[in-house]
Amino acid sequence: MAKFTCRVEGDKALYPVFLSNGNLVEQGDLEDGAMENKSLNIFNSGLVLASPETATDGDYAAILGVIGHEYFHNWTANRVTCRDWFQLSLKEGLTVFRDQGFSSDMGSRSVKRIEDVSFLRKNQFPEDAGPMAHPVQPHSYIMINNLYTSTVYRKGAQVVRMYKTLLGSQGFRRGMDLYFKRHDGQAVTCEDFHAAMRDANDADLANFLLWYSQAGTPTLKTTEALILTSSTIPIRRTLKNIALSYLASLEDAQITELALNEYKTATNMTDQFAALTALVQKPGKTRDDVLADFYGKWEHDFLVVNKWLGLQAISDIPGNVENVRKLLKHSAFDLRNPNKVRSLIGGFRMSPVNFHAKDGSGYQFLGEMLLQLDKLNPMVASRMVTSFSRWRRYDETRQALAKAQLEMILSTNGISENLFEVASKCVAA
Repeated sequence: MAKFTCRVEGDKALYPVFLSNGNLVEQGDLEDGAMENKSLNIFNSGLVLASPETATDGDYAAILGVIGHEYFHNWTANRVTCRDWFQLSLKEGLTVFRDQGFSSDMGSRSVKRIEDVSFLRKNQFPEDAGPMAHPVQPHSYIMINNLYTSTVYRKGAQVVRMYKTLLGSQGFRRGMDLYFKRHDGQAVTCEDFHAAMRDANDADLANFLLWYSQAGTPTLKTTEALILTSSTIPIRRTLKNIALSYLASLEDAQITELALNEYKTATNMTDQFAALTALVQKPGKTRDDVLADFYGKWEHDFLVVNKWLGLQAISDIPGNVENVRKLLKHSAFDLRNPNKVRSLIGGFRMSPVNFHAKDGSGYQFLGEMLLQLDKLNPMVASRMVTSFSRWRRYDETRQALAKAQLEMILSTNGISENLFEVASKCVAA
């Protein structure tokens, strides 16, 4: 906590908040992670409430990043804001860059960088290579909610990172200082940020704005050299739990007993949930027993129950779509709650075995759920339909099945503009 306070106080010394007090509200069914309203930050419960008994190390890392993100929005969103929605990355991409630096300072810079690049490769690269591709500074949109994307946030942060790489830390700081001095209290553009970086350093950045106007992932040729250093990366517990998950994939009674012991003796949620994850990989009595035990212990904590729902949804046990359908009727699930929807329905999309089942049952399930969700929460529906965005990369059978669901959605009367915009781009890919 002392390190957290020191890091935040350091930022306040650079760019003061100028608030006599601040207020924070947590909400269990907030659509997004948080909102940066001046002096009244609103947080999704899962991104502000935590204890070692109920939250994993990953949860804590996410909370740290989101709290930092909303704090840093005081300058890069509130004091200096966007002229229009086409400049969205000016506040979100820039603030992601700042919160990534904050998380790096609070933990391991190397580990954080690996995590950020892994996220880009897994989420933003496919987005840039598919029908949802758009520049960091978009040219058009139907519903602005559909532009809160990995490209605007994560690729936008990498564009800011390039400024720092080109200008150096001191040069980037000069650019930030000039940007705030020129534009405090104004609504500005990505071009204004570019001009501050250029003018503060008398730099030639003539072609840099192309990074804002062009979609797609560049292809580079590089020469690599391995430089060995004596550094330590703090991933001991993470490594142990990954090893346990690999061992649990084997048909070995001793390993099952090992995982059961880890589950029963765990003193924190990180280790207990890792053991639970290892134990539920295979169907059978052990799986059923530990899932029932875990729910019995935590049924009154909705954040932990959301983990329980997600773990079952993401399972690669063949035919799991029927188990997910049963969980839709469980008292712990509520289709009106975005967090529960992301855990169960969103989790199911992450199972390569069951979402892409050759009989089309996974695609059909998601198609049905999207139409139900669209009536309650069009934003969630439009974000989840992107699971169909790469259907042309599937084999011929799965292409036909996935496309049929997109066509079914688009032929349904009364769907929202949110869902229509994204589904129509996907089907036309």
